[in-house]
Amino acid sequence: MLSVMLLSSIVSVAHAEEHETRVELRGILKKLRQHEQKLDAIQKRLAATEEIHVEITENIGAGSDSAAAPPSERFRPLYMINRDGTDLKFLLAAPGMVTTGTPQWSHDGNSIVVDSTPQTDQVSLSRIWVYGVAGPFRGMTRHLGAGNTPTWSPDGSQIAYMVNPGNPDGVAGGIWLMNSDGTDKRRFGHGWYTRWSPDGSEICVQDYQTNPNSLLIYQLETGEYRRVLGDDIGVAFGGANWSADGEQLVTIVIRDGEQQLITINKAGDRDSIRVICRESMKDRMLVGPPVLAPDGSEIVFAIQDEVNGDFGRRDWKKTYLHLVSNEVDSEPRLLEKNKIGLINRSMEWSRDSQKIIFSSER
Repeated sequence: MLSVMLLSSIVSVAHAEEHETRVELRGILKKLRQHEQKLDAIQKRLAATEEIHVEITENIGAGSDSAAAPPSERFRPLYMINRDGTDLKFLLAAPGMVTTGTPQWSHDGNSIVVDSTPQTDQVSLSRIWVYGVAGPFRGMTRHLGAGNTPTWSPDGSQIAYMVNPGNPDGVAGGIWLMNSDGTDKRRFGHGWYTRWSPDGSEICVQDYQTNPNSLLIYQLETGEYRRVLGDDIGVAFGGANWSADGEQLVTIVIRDGEQQLITINKAGDRDSIRVICRESMKDRMLVGPPVLAPDGSEIVFAIQDEVNGDFGRRDWKKTYLHLVSNEVDSEPRLLEKNKIGLINRSMEWSRDSQKIIFSSER
């Protein structure tokens, strides 16, 4: 009798363990199905994107010798360099494009948005691309359609950009907004060189319709704007960038017969202007838009040599990156030890203020 009871007990335990195992397996299978559904949703979302290229950024962060052969002598991709001018690396180039520029890091550091053109200096043909440089979409690139000078919203959900008349999409020129996946495109206003404020409430653009040019600060919620500079202080090509705290704008202006790199508070108060450096209107041109490092210590911008007094030129030849202190009076210093390449411009800081990415023909 004892043996029968013992056997019955063993069988009961075995059945209980089998039941627990089945429950556990059903839980695992359920989780697997959920993951499969998520993967399927991601694949469908990616497939719906206008254009995806997976081949491009395997070389991100590799040395400059990893760059593909230039499609033309005017090929201008993006490079990355330490702020002390060391460790230059090829970063990326938009597929099939001759120039890639105006980069901006997403606030989470996972993506870079750029503009590009298939023909040199043909801005009306510009396209916008997003590159995954970290996170789950590392190595992928998305084509978002016509446009240039793109800028992220702080939460990464939207992109503001400028569209030129005669663009490939055949839409009206002006400032546009879209979701970060390229959907829900809508025209917002006019201007050039969009830059989203750190708090997400405003967008700064250059107003090329005024003479001299000024800055417009759009309120996202209302669409209203205030004008900054202009009249006796003209904004040079490229507009302005925000300080990390959103309280200051850094820009290049023409003032009192000279070029000046300045900061000004976001309200546009003239008495808040601080001149960082200046250049005569002779044989060198300050090229922006300048960018203040997130840590607030230095500003990167370009200087074009030998302009011969023609300050309307836009071919950017002999432009070289310089750094200048935002904290103490000092002279700008050349970023690289030597003046390398024909064109160096379209600057952007990494989020940790340790590296600079830029467009270069070299």
